[in-house]
Amino acid sequence: MNEDDAAEIPNKEEAIFFDDDGFDTSDDEFLASKKLRLVPPPVPVTSTTFAVPPLQPKWEKGPLEYIHSSISNEDFDMEHLKNVLAGKTPLEMFFLFFDDNLINLILDFSVKYAQQNNRHGFCLSKGELLNFLGIMLFSGYHTLPQVPLYWSNEEDKGIDIVKKCMSRNRFQAIKRNIHLSDNRAIANKERTSLGLGGEIVNNLLANVDYPARHNIFFDNFFSSYQLLVDLKNKGFYATGTIRSNRTGHCPLVEPKIMSKRERGAYDCAYDKKKTKFQWFVGMIML
Repeated sequence: MNEDDAAEIPNKEEAIFFDDDGFDTSDDEFLASKKLRLVPPPVPVTSTTFAVPPLQPKWEKGPLEYIHSSISNEDFDMEHLKNVLAGKTPLEMFFLFFDDNLINLILDFSVKYAQQNNRHGFCLSKGELLNFLGIMLFSGYHTLPQVPLYWSNEEDKGIDIVKKCMSRNRFQAIKRNIHLSDNRAIANKERTSLGLGGEIVNNLLANVDYPARHNIFFDNFFSSYQLLVDLKNKGFYATGTIRSNRTGHCPLVEPKIMSKRERGAYDCAYDKKKTKFQWFVGMIML
């Protein structure tokens, strides 16, 4: 490709360069480690106002009063759940999550995404999508160093069940276009004080009917003082590690100082009924 050819590419960010076999060089990665990405088009930031204003806690140092609350089982019909799931095969369990409505949404969004990127010849059937998802799940426990090796002719690498399911070229085409949303329909929402990680947690919990029955755990990518207060107000139990700059200016001992103390040392502070707690078990956690 010369400079003139490159100039004809409509969007250089969309250009994908291939190796000699005609496949994406990311094939060197583990298949199971590849995640379906939802990448909306860049939107210029026109405002820094928050739809939900950040909380302003008033911290106090002092001893903590521990309250142990068990997860609520009120109105929880365990027998009904057992009856629904009893005798179902793994495939039947799969279709409880990936029902026809979800499958049709993925089909529609994937074809639409391909068309938005000038790949108008791409089409996808329900059977092909299910085969693709099956290969993705299979690769989660049967890993190979590179994606093309699943279609290798060598006895110690190629997987017959994958070869019979779908060709390598078709798998690559689906992987390139599969999408779970219409990027162009994503609204430019106002920022909130929860941040990206907090919004992800809230979106995942949006359809939970009984918050008091759930204890949510997450790492420091998601955690913040704002998120923990928000979940508590909604009735969820939540636990997570947190970064020192997301504590709402909680006056705890600096992580560098805490890391030099003996194992089991801790520091704590509280904001009325909202508690922060820090201890040392090989890492600083709140």
